[in-house]
Amino acid sequence: MIWWKSKENIVAVAVAVLAVALLLILIVRSWRMIYEILLPCYFVFAIGILIYLIYLCNTF
Repeated sequence: MIWWKSKENIVAVAVAVLAVALLLILIVRSWRMIYEILLPCYFVFAIGILIYLIYLCNTF
């Protein structure tokens, strides 16, 4: 199960993550208090995903 070993799949995963992230931002922005609480956690999560994708790209 090494399906992420191709560039197309990494791009697809990245696009899916961005789509979910934008959807989460739109949902969370509806509630200002929750938005202000979750924003730092969200940035840490996004940075973690970026580092993971960079790591996958460097393992070819």
